[in-house]
Amino acid sequence: MSKRQAGFSLIELLIVVAIILVIAAIANALADLGDGGSSNCVASTTQACLIDSLLASGVKSGYSITYANDGNTPSVGYTVHADPVVRGQTGRRSFFSNQPGEIRYNLTAVATLTDPAI
Repeated sequence: MSKRQAGFSLIELLIVVAIILVIAAIANALADLGDGGSSNCVASTTQACLIDSLLASGVKSGYSITYANDGNTPSVGYTVHADPVVRGQTGRRSFFSNQPGEIRYNLTAVATLTDPAI
């Protein structure tokens, strides 16, 4: 007597579930990529699109941001100052960083290379 199979075997169901999980993982990975980090910024010889437009405007979160490079092409040295727009109201400390990347601060004046590091 032969036994007739009704339905799916356990291994067939596990394979289907595995395929669904792989497809869901791929869909989530693509969703995480979003638009690939694209923005409305168009890179040029003077703009590399490395920071957001609000920060590039020079003022963000109550701080005035000033950037200066060494004038070389490509630039290998820079200085960045971040100072409160109104000291004591929009911020308490001034910050300074240069090419080695160490951040320095000053509580009472514009931060410089000689101020303590964070």
